[in-house]
Amino acid sequence: MESWVGRLAWQRVIDGSDNWGQSPGADFSGGSFHSLRVYAKDPDTAGYFPRSSSSQGQCRSKILDKRASYAVAGLTVQLTGQFQDYCLSLNGRDLSNTVSPFTAVVAKAGNAQTIVIILDDIRFSTESCN
Repeated sequence: MESWVGRLAWQRVIDGSDNWGQSPGADFSGGSFHSLRVYAKDPDTAGYFPRSSSSQGQCRSKILDKRASYAVAGLTVQLTGQFQDYCLSLNGRDLSNTVSPFTAVVAKAGNAQTIVIILDDIRFSTESCN
C-alpha cells in the first residue's frame, strides 16, 4: 500500500465543507465529454521534478448513499518546469453523478523533497485523449 502526502480534490459541495459521497454530484452526462484535461507543472525551484497522479469521479464508498457513478485513475507522471496538458479518458463512463471532477495526488514514494505543483485550466473536453 502506497502512502500519499498530499491530495487536492475539486469536489461538488452542496452542504458543509466537503463531499465524500454524502451529497449528490453534478450531472455531466449531457455534455458529450470524452476527457478531463489539466495543465500542470512544477516551478523547478531546485531542479527536482515531482511525480504526481490524478483521478476523476471518485467517492465510490459503498457506505455512502450518494457515491459517484464512476471513477477514473490516471497514470503517475513526472512533471516538468513547463506547463503540459495531461488527459484522463472518460470514454464509456457514466457522468451522471460526478462527485469529485478532479483530484491531484502526490505520493510519498518518489517524492523525497518538498514540492510545488501548479495546476491550471482544469476542464472537461469533448476531445478524446491521444
